[in-house]
Amino acid sequence: MTANNKAMTYGAGNTFNGFTPTGLQNGETIGSVILSTNATTSGSGNWNAHSTPWTITTSAATGGTFDINNYTVTYNTGTLTIAQRALSLGSITAADKPYDGSTAASLTGYSFNGAAIVGDVISVTGLGGTFNGALPGVHSATATTGTLAGADAANYSFTRGPVVGFATITPSALVPPAPPPVLVIPGTVAHVSQGAISEETLMAGLNVGYTLTYIGPPALAANILHPVGVGRAFFYVPTAELFDYDKPEDNNFSLPYLEEADI
Repeated sequence: MTANNKAMTYGAGNTFNGFTPTGLQNGETIGSVILSTNATTSGSGNWNAHSTPWTITTSAATGGTFDINNYTVTYNTGTLTIAQRALSLGSITAADKPYDGSTAASLTGYSFNGAAIVGDVISVTGLGGTFNGALPGVHSATATTGTLAGADAANYSFTRGPVVGFATITPSALVPPAPPPVLVIPGTVAHVSQGAISEETLMAGLNVGYTLTYIGPPALAANILHPVGVGRAFFYVPTAELFDYDKPEDNNFSLPYLEEADI
């Protein structure tokens, strides 16, 4: 008596494939055999795929027309092979973000497609995504990182899939870390104390939040935001304006900016 082998996909049902008797005489038949397996079950009660192949055993042949007392019965095992079930994301939710020059997307939610079996313990960890553009506007996001986790994860072959979510990149005000002071000296050009930032960069407004330190005749100190006299200086304009500069990226910032004027 041999258990028939069975190959199946995870979640297709816990059923066997019957048995095959050999050595029966005179057309005799066997009515039934008890089939069992050592396969463990998942949270949903399905046979697990993670340790396949499992063993199918036979026992207790009975019924039919044969008389068991006329035979020496040998019970042979079969194999139960279970393939992983294909699973992918059915939807993702992307979060809006302020413009930061990157296409990185924060994914705040997801759902599986219909292949996930109710009762199984599975989740996605490390989920992250990428927008299809970096400039302000509505963009689609796809999942580029994320792995399947949970007690029943090994029963699935997981892919993130082609699903997309939509979110908005908004214009952003940039706040630089601890900017150095700008020294304003009558009759000279203002310079940044670290010396690494050009006047053009300052004028483009890409480094904001610089404070003005006036060095010069006390009589001119009160006019620093309304410069008069000779020379040039950069002064801080506290109102937010959009830039109209050569590079399209500059229009992504709605910032206070540094202006240049005569003093």
